[in-house]
Amino acid sequence: MTLITCRECGGTLSDTSPACPHCGAPALHAARGHGVIGKIYIVCCYLAAALFTFSALLFLLLPLTSEPSIRDTAEPGMILVGFVPIILLTIACARGVQRFRRWGWWLATGISALVVLSCLAVMVMPSQGGAGTDPAQVRTGGLFFVLLHAPFLLYFWSRRRDFV
Repeated sequence: MTLITCRECGGTLSDTSPACPHCGAPALHAARGHGVIGKIYIVCCYLAAALFTFSALLFLLLPLTSEPSIRDTAEPGMILVGFVPIILLTIACARGVQRFRRWGWWLATGISALVVLSCLAVMVMPSQGGAGTDPAQVRTGGLFFVLLHAPFLLYFWSRRRDFV
């Protein structure tokens, strides 16, 4: 809880109060509401969480498939689906709510780290002749993917009440 100044009388009031206790003027944050940007941010966060869950399940369930052709087809698509939540959260932070703009730098760092590590993983994994990949490598990549995304999504999940 922070104190803000009233735009009418200059007195101090709480950021949670709907009006100034001194002059009765409505607080600026109460008059504005969340607006369109906040709603777009909510949609981006929930879409990113849904895509994260979907891609994490694909990463972890991929070694259970017995067809090597399915694995060879699914891996590049799953890597691309894995980038979507981070990109959506970065766009939402850069264009959305003011106090979360600083998280855009951390997410951009995560994107660049994920790009480099995914490129290295694709170069190392054997895929010639339809041989497929080692399930242990895919499972390790899936766990790394989950660990990379989890802190961001847990933070945004803990702050979900700020946007409703």
